[in-house]
Amino acid sequence: MTTLKKLYSSAEEYAPLVLDKFQRFRSYLSGNPQKLEPIVSRHLFNNGFRPVYRDGKKYAVCFSHDVDCIYDTRGRKRNIIDSVKSLKNIDLPASVYNLKNIVKPQVNPDWLLDKFIDLEQEHNIPATYYFLALDRGEEDHNYLIDTMGPYFKKIKEAGSEIGLHGGHLAFNNKEKIEAERKKLEKACGEKIRGYRNHYLRFNTPGTWRHLENLGFIYDTTFGYADLPGYRNGMCYPFRPFDHSTNSFIDILELPLIVMDVTFWKYMGLDIHQSFILFRKIAEDIKKINGVLTILWHNNCLTNEEGVLYRKIFDYLIKDEEAWFASSMELAMFWKEKNLPVMEEILQTNFESIISA
Repeated sequence: MTTLKKLYSSAEEYAPLVLDKFQRFRSYLSGNPQKLEPIVSRHLFNNGFRPVYRDGKKYAVCFSHDVDCIYDTRGRKRNIIDSVKSLKNIDLPASVYNLKNIVKPQVNPDWLLDKFIDLEQEHNIPATYYFLALDRGEEDHNYLIDTMGPYFKKIKEAGSEIGLHGGHLAFNNKEKIEAERKKLEKACGEKIRGYRNHYLRFNTPGTWRHLENLGFIYDTTFGYADLPGYRNGMCYPFRPFDHSTNSFIDILELPLIVMDVTFWKYMGLDIHQSFILFRKIAEDIKKINGVLTILWHNNCLTNEEGVLYRKIFDYLIKDEEAWFASSMELAMFWKEKNLPVMEEILQTNFESIISA
């Protein structure tokens, strides 16, 4: 099996020696020395693959947002401390907010989805919003999905998409994924066929198989939490390959390229350094007509995190060669226009993945 073929099919992830505490395959576990280079997609491009996009655009951009929290659940002690600080700074509204939060968690105004929705709608850009559908008491439960009706309505009116953000235990449990999907479908009133798991928890190839069996169209979990770039060398959407069955899995993966917290939480970069790295990634993807997927959490739109997002957003919307699409819109277009051609080149250049 060729090195490129191993990388495309994520062969090293089938029996990893160790995973992190969230059972994730982290970038430092990979034997690929070029994780910041789309080497498999570039190889396809160099062998004649030329993806096409709507309106003749050169590459695609998918903005997405994981809705992890709406209510401020920092805890009693933290709110008392913050309230005292606010009083010292003569910030009465903030002090009142923190005092109320001691008694009952309040909706954090900085985490409201309206800011993202309004910004995207202003520029006629569709995006995808992934919602958790957890029960009270489950890890990271923060809001009840059946209270999100006003947001669902606004997202739909803006031409954006609603997707499922699987909880901590869902990635490895088909029944849990389905139960959460049914709750979300009941709450939003439409079929849900797009997925990303919380904390990017993922099992290769098990999560793909679960999603395939449940009839999902696409997944967009597959990226490193601790590094932007290309987990299997791809910036093109692809059908995963399962070594245990020697066959493609019938689900489209939109590889996750850029996640907000990767820059500061995992890599320790400031705004300037983060933007330099982001721009290099965006330019590399554009050169080979790729797809740039971006995850920005709804609680990361203030302070330096918000400044970085606006720099990225403003940089991209100025590019007339970018096609902005929701994850589902991109997935359906790719399956029809690009996937057959790409897989034909894959089979020719990678010694026929199907019969490996």
